[in-house]
Amino acid sequence: MKEEETKYLLSKDSEEILVTVENRKCGICDPTRFAHRMVILTLMSFLSFGPGFCTDTPAALHDQIVEKLNIDEATFMGFYSWYSWPNMIMCLVGGYLIDRYIGVRLGGIIFAGLVLAGHCIFALGAAVRLVWVMDAGRFVFGVGCETLSIVQNTYSVLWFKTSDLSLVFGLQMSMRMIAETINLNVQLPIYNAITETNFPGDTLGITLFIASFSCIISFTCAIVLAYLDKRAEKLTNREKHDGTQIHLTDIKKFPIQIWIIYVIGLAVNVSLVTFTGLGVAYFEQKFGVSPATSHALNSLLYFLAIPMPPLLGFIVDVTGYHVYWILLAMVFCMLGLGFMTFTHLTPWIGAVLLSLSFSLWYSPLYALIAFIVPFHKLATAYGFMGSVLNLCAAVMAQISGLIVDSGGYFMFGIFVCAWSSMAMIFTIILYFVDVVKDSQLNISAKERMHKISDIGDNESVISDSATKED
Repeated sequence: MKEEETKYLLSKDSEEILVTVENRKCGICDPTRFAHRMVILTLMSFLSFGPGFCTDTPAALHDQIVEKLNIDEATFMGFYSWYSWPNMIMCLVGGYLIDRYIGVRLGGIIFAGLVLAGHCIFALGAAVRLVWVMDAGRFVFGVGCETLSIVQNTYSVLWFKTSDLSLVFGLQMSMRMIAETINLNVQLPIYNAITETNFPGDTLGITLFIASFSCIISFTCAIVLAYLDKRAEKLTNREKHDGTQIHLTDIKKFPIQIWIIYVIGLAVNVSLVTFTGLGVAYFEQKFGVSPATSHALNSLLYFLAIPMPPLLGFIVDVTGYHVYWILLAMVFCMLGLGFMTFTHLTPWIGAVLLSLSFSLWYSPLYALIAFIVPFHKLATAYGFMGSVLNLCAAVMAQISGLIVDSGGYFMFGIFVCAWSSMAMIFTIILYFVDVVKDSQLNISAKERMHKISDIGDNESVISDSATKED
């Protein structure tokens, strides 16, 4: 590199590094520029496109799969069980592997590859009419899918910890919802179009293989993102952690704030996700609405989750006070479930309130994890959260079914209201713990910017020195 072709940039620790003049002139090429960060954000968002598109592919082609394979509903639901059950452990294991051994860049490529391979195995099993092959495909897909979301969260903190973190989490949530919505609306038309063309070959298998192109998009984004992140690390002399490695026993040393956040995530996930799982039948039985109206009410939560999370995440980033925003989300959740359980007012009121809660709780809660846990432990922390939520999804769905069978939908309403109350209580507990320990989780955006700038990127923002066990 010629001397006249270079100039100096100062890294955070005032060390001089070389960046080409061409990179400085081209905003997209310069890792310190806004345009380059937008490229990174786009790639990160599309990491979840393939998983989001293919996760509910069985539901989009439910009748066709049941008919072609001649299976019962229990066998069909096994495609979701093979997806969920392993991730009660694999999320934690995957996060630990990222932190300890493979890193976020290689982890992204590996787990995006598992997503692609898993769905292709699922499609192959459908084409040859072997259910066990399809189950194996869903197992591999689930391991890759849930762990890839940990990679996505870790990348988000790496690039956007100092600003816009809640907005980024909101955009990622929206992208997944967009992918799920597209899948539910295009898979059947694609199947019907292939059937009408009399294309030689298995229609179901071909349709599922076409869906795998969405996974190719995510896999490609993982490769490009790994290259750009490696390049940015070299050009900006990004500060690395001091070499301290995480051990699984370190999970026991997480500060109490992180455990409270896990309980909040579990409780609100039970409240919202479990309710929507039985929402269609609930609206029909409780309010006597038509099937079309009940589907519209239940779908409202997901439709609003497309535009609302980025907007609400932006507001959280601008204002700060993350705990207050989580508390507001819990208020919306309790009011929505309370309206539908204890009144006979129009269910649209409760549905809108639940939609607001669903769109608001995720971004500030996940951002707080990044403010508490040092970066070299972050994937493990997010992985543990993923394991908790997958445990919730696998167990609570069955418990909810038993409650409905034995006590009816009113008792089911009380059940989800109790969980939303728990989420509210633990959010209040988090607020008081934050005050007592002066961990400054609930501070303004301006104060947080000053705090992050005073602390290395690889340290937790939490100020209680007792939590810095390393």
